[in-house]
Amino acid sequence: MNIYVDESGNLGTKDRYFVIAMCRFDHPKRIKNFVKRLSAGKNIQEIKAINLTYSEKELLIDRLKKDHVKKSPTLTTGFHI
Repeated sequence: MNIYVDESGNLGTKDRYFVIAMCRFDHPKRIKNFVKRLSAGKNIQEIKAINLTYSEKELLIDRLKKDHVKKSPTLTTGFHI
């Protein structure tokens, strides 16, 4: 099983939000290859939503939804600091 974890924000020094997201995928290699291609196409090492166009964000979200394990419960929590 592969679980991907990412965070955004900080603990109150600049922004007011800190978010942790976790996803599990049936086919993690598909996601890894997709992210590699998207990164290479933009000549970047890390994908940050702020640097993506609206259509690139849609493409990324659609791909993540397509390969996400749907039978797993999803928990979303945001912390307001």
